[in-house]
Amino acid sequence: MAEDMKSDAVLLPAANVDIFAVSEDTQKKMDTLKGDWRFARVNLTVQMQGIDEAIKKYKEYKSPDLIIIGTDDISAAFIEKLGTLSEHCIEGTEAVIIGPKNDVQLYRNLVGMGVRDYLVRPVETEDVVDVIAKTLFDKIGVSDSRLVAVVGAKGGVGTTSVAQMLAWDIAEKFSLKTMLMDAAAGWSTLGVGFGSETPNTFAECLKLAATGSDDDLNRMLTEVSDHLTLFACGGDNMLGYVPDMEVFETAVDRIMKTYPVVVVDLSNAPSDLAKRVVERAHEVLIVTTPTLTSLRAARALLKEIKAYHGDNSDLVDLVVNMKGQFGSKEISNADIETALDHAPECYIPYMPEVFNESETVGTPVGDLKAGADLPAKLLGIAKQAAAYKGELQTKTADSGSFLDKIMSTMKKPKD
Repeated sequence: MAEDMKSDAVLLPAANVDIFAVSEDTQKKMDTLKGDWRFARVNLTVQMQGIDEAIKKYKEYKSPDLIIIGTDDISAAFIEKLGTLSEHCIEGTEAVIIGPKNDVQLYRNLVGMGVRDYLVRPVETEDVVDVIAKTLFDKIGVSDSRLVAVVGAKGGVGTTSVAQMLAWDIAEKFSLKTMLMDAAAGWSTLGVGFGSETPNTFAECLKLAATGSDDDLNRMLTEVSDHLTLFACGGDNMLGYVPDMEVFETAVDRIMKTYPVVVVDLSNAPSDLAKRVVERAHEVLIVTTPTLTSLRAARALLKEIKAYHGDNSDLVDLVVNMKGQFGSKEISNADIETALDHAPECYIPYMPEVFNESETVGTPVGDLKAGADLPAKLLGIAKQAAAYKGELQTKTADSGSFLDKIMSTMKKPKD
């Protein structure tokens, strides 16, 4: 798992995990994970049983993505049983062992056989969470990617404009391959500022992203620059469309295997889809304006999103857009911070002529003379959202499983 993908900050991917606990302490701690928000999409089973029961189970049923096995026995007999277990596991199943004592040689032997990790009882819950998170992210293959959600406190606050500038910053300033993804279907205006219009429907794009060939998917995409790509739609009916959540998740998983950063514009997105993206995102930008109605909505949204992420406020950024629109009658910066109990990370000035020109001529705000300095106001957020550790680059800069290993070990000829 990438250094910046913390197990305590993101929703874990959909997966099946079986835990065979041989101690009551381990069982109780693992049972608490069923109510942990991070495991909302993990099918977690905890049994007060050992490796013998695991062998029996997988003789009849398909093995999960990850098996965690507790044991009091770390003798050669247990190692032999691991070999038997592997014969009944499907390819790609990972294994973690929880044993009674710290034994360096045993650890080396287990890891050499393909076991993901060896933990010593009594285990700490967060240590198990960390092992599960690393295993699932490595297995699904999105460990190096970042999902960024941009959501408006209400309509008309400029969510799409902020999403466009953020994605432009990450792609052009950091030279990171970035996907700017649409979620508004027929309501979409995402491509306008980039001079792009598409007749493709959201359902069609998602289906090809989830199950189509690379060529099929590429036909749905618009290349804005060497590093920035649009997944924009607009051919849907504006009323009545309900996206398939599972297809959407599969599409996002696939896109994240190719693009290090995926920015999702959630303006006009169906609420179920917006909630799914926000729950899963590594960074969430809430866009508001310095007006009473917008700030009231932003306060409620901040509270709700922080709750989704276990009150983790570090991954939520507040952007105040259209600052200065109402002059002296506008709510002050100090009052905004007090009202929201969250300091805005960025204030973007009210410059309607710049954004109107961008949409009229189909040119990104950052490429316009009058708007060249605007995206820079989001650079700090962009750097955090993309987990970028380097210096700013110029535009010309380029930027085995338990079963497999244990079976190969068993097949080695004896001396």
